[in-house]
Amino acid sequence: MKPIKFLLSLYDEFGYPNLANFIMSDLDNNIDYQFGAFVLATYKDEVVLIRRQPDGKFPGIENFWWTPGGSQKDNERLDQTAIRECKEETGLLCSVQRLLVAELSKDRPFIAVTFRGSIVKGMVSPDHDPDRTTAEAKYFSKDSVSFDKLWVDSDKILLVKEKYTNGKIENLIAKNRFMRHSIIDQCRVSDS
Repeated sequence: MKPIKFLLSLYDEFGYPNLANFIMSDLDNNIDYQFGAFVLATYKDEVVLIRRQPDGKFPGIENFWWTPGGSQKDNERLDQTAIRECKEETGLLCSVQRLLVAELSKDRPFIAVTFRGSIVKGMVSPDHDPDRTTAEAKYFSKDSVSFDKLWVDSDKILLVKEKYTNGKIENLIAKNRFMRHSIIDQCRVSDS
């Protein structure tokens, strides 16, 4: 799949992400990128986060919280990936409204996007995860998430901006080369 055309169609449907760590000209249309989708899903004033099972590749991962999400399946839209992963990992059905983050992995051809979503229905439980990688799913109220217990930098940035945690994010934004969507908008390139 050609990543530039794919992302531009995603941006057209869900809006440009608030933050991204790449511009379109950073992508190589000759590389087969994999995609993943995550969702910052809320119900009323609470956000749902997950904790993973222990994993030998990432020691200590079980001590941290994440937004629900995972890899895209064949013929699945990224918004559908976010909805499916949220249901599997939390037991909650969500809807997605807009794109918040687009992130290019530094060590492999993988692009992850994070959507803003709302919980539609369900009871919080990790028991729906077919891979059994989710240890816990839980709601958090405003200012109740420990900044140091978030695994992913983009989750830290989003949860500070949404006021679910407190922490210094300026260094994270700089370290990850995150930029505002207005810069991305100026870098649209054709997929020729």
